[in-house]
Amino acid sequence: MPEQTRPPLILGLDLGATSVGWAVIGSVNGEPGGIVRAGSRIFDADIAAAIEAGRDKPRAQARRVARLQRRQIWRRARRAREIFWMLQGWGMLPQGASSQPEQRQQLLNGLDQQILGSTWFKKYSSAPDIPEPQHVMPYLLRAVALDEPLDPPFLGRALYHLAQRRGFLSNRKQSASGKKEKAEDEGEVKKGIGELRQKMSESGARTLGEYFSRQRPAGEKRIRQQWTARAMYEEEFEKIWTSQVRSHPNLLTDARKKLLKRAIFFQRKLRFPRNLVGKCEMEPTKQRAPKYLLLSQHFRLLQKINDLRVSSPEEVKRPLAPEERAILIADLEIQEFLTFSEMRELLGLHKSFRINFETEPEEEERILGNRTAARLYAVLGERWINMPSEKRDAIVEYLWSFEKPDKLPVAAAKKWNLDTDTANKLAEVAFEADYMNLSRKAMQRLLPLLEAGKPYAKARKELYPENFQARQPVDLLPPVRLWNREIRNPAVIRVLTEMRKVVNAIIRAYGKPTEIRIELARDLRRNRKQRELDSKKNWKNRSLRNDAKGAIKREFPGLEPSRDDIKKVRLAEECHWCCPYTGKSISISALLGRESQFNIEHILPFAKSLDDSFANLTLCDADHNIHVKQRRAPSEAYGGKPELY
Repeated sequence: MPEQTRPPLILGLDLGATSVGWAVIGSVNGEPGGIVRAGSRIFDADIAAAIEAGRDKPRAQARRVARLQRRQIWRRARRAREIFWMLQGWGMLPQGASSQPEQRQQLLNGLDQQILGSTWFKKYSSAPDIPEPQHVMPYLLRAVALDEPLDPPFLGRALYHLAQRRGFLSNRKQSASGKKEKAEDEGEVKKGIGELRQKMSESGARTLGEYFSRQRPAGEKRIRQQWTARAMYEEEFEKIWTSQVRSHPNLLTDARKKLLKRAIFFQRKLRFPRNLVGKCEMEPTKQRAPKYLLLSQHFRLLQKINDLRVSSPEEVKRPLAPEERAILIADLEIQEFLTFSEMRELLGLHKSFRINFETEPEEEERILGNRTAARLYAVLGERWINMPSEKRDAIVEYLWSFEKPDKLPVAAAKKWNLDTDTANKLAEVAFEADYMNLSRKAMQRLLPLLEAGKPYAKARKELYPENFQARQPVDLLPPVRLWNREIRNPAVIRVLTEMRKVVNAIIRAYGKPTEIRIELARDLRRNRKQRELDSKKNWKNRSLRNDAKGAIKREFPGLEPSRDDIKKVRLAEECHWCCPYTGKSISISALLGRESQFNIEHILPFAKSLDDSFANLTLCDADHNIHVKQRRAPSEAYGGKPELY
């Protein structure tokens, strides 16, 4: 049918995680008419786990993890092979075929038998503090190398063992793709390393090898189950080389030391693929700014503060006053976050006042502050406050770009004249990963308007009106990647791709709709972390319901609890088995059954609020509910009686 003669249509879309529901509705004078046709498209989510639980992962992730593991194994094998050949070429390991791991291990086994039969091994292994010497032989060899001259093959065996166990080395920085390292895992590693250093100090061990040579393999923790640091191995390498170079000056030259040390300990820098950083929403030619920047942190803080609204108990909503904004901004500039209760306390508001973001569970009951500044302030104190902004930015960039974390404390102490303790704390400061949606240029342009209190949406529309102009229409929807290259969530990409197929098929059959209305599934609107929090909350509520059901069955063995019975018990536990309106004590026998003395009561009347959620429910004495509270809000029922209200 020609475009001009087609009747106006409304297209309704319901986008879910694994389906696209659609309906084509006739339009009569701009209002919905009859249904022309409706249906749904069901598809595989293309992810490996439940979206609702926040455990969705791309199917390619398993292949990627396996590929990274293969790459790591290959690199370790290559390093071991090259070091073995290097030491073998210098006469420090047995000669023979060594191109395959099995061949190298066979040569090492033969060497180990020679070590076990040597005079010095029998001497040291008979010491009372050396348990089960055959099991700690390589470590004992490294310990002996600190004091006694070793034959070249034995020395080579000790150095080769160092290459097999290199220890943990933190990369400090996050990848440009925005993926965060597991901070809790790294914290556990550093804690384990600190405990090991303490034990070494208490035992008097000079090196890691010497400490492990005295440890029982079947003790509290196996040797290879303990966290070690790369610096420990480097220190041991230096001590062994310094001790042995006196006996082998022609063999252990400076050039060979440099070559061997690099082969054992070198770790390439992380590669930052800049092409993975998205483009700015407002300045398409500029890349997005990192979140760790002080500019980014301050911009995000102002954006949130300007969107805050405070509601009084009478439900009068207002923006923050200028002095209130100033108080919160000043505090959030040196705090990582503020909870809503802390914000009310700072502003001198009663706890009955509500803040608009307080109702959103994904906010986790807090608002983020300038996390970069807060972490540096915690270390530098007033010195950070008194610095000019240019110097603060320079410190942040210096700490972020520093490549070797073990060298940072010394460099920081020298550069800014810090004491050892402060320099060590400064080296431990970790910055927020990921990127903003805007570039530095866009944020710098928008910042004056945000500092004046203007909401971000209005400031953006004022400075970038061209971004809000309507785009030219197209005949059919193009592939998702052509109109938005920034989307990386696999579930969203799959849903949009299937939606495109549905919409284009409808356009071909019925022509372009005059209006499109979209219902977006909750699980797609929320990010993975938010969905995971919701899932945990649901599991917690299920557990509470089961506990309530168990309590009822214990009190009334023959009764099968109804949903209302379970809800009543949960509400009674919430108000500590005391009626919040009358103060009467609630017993489970008075709560349940046909002669129940307490009702489930809507705090805000359902007829007015249409809110039947658990948060709007409580218990009330039945007589009081009927004759006093009635179907009114607390302010309506008790507003004229201040002592009751």
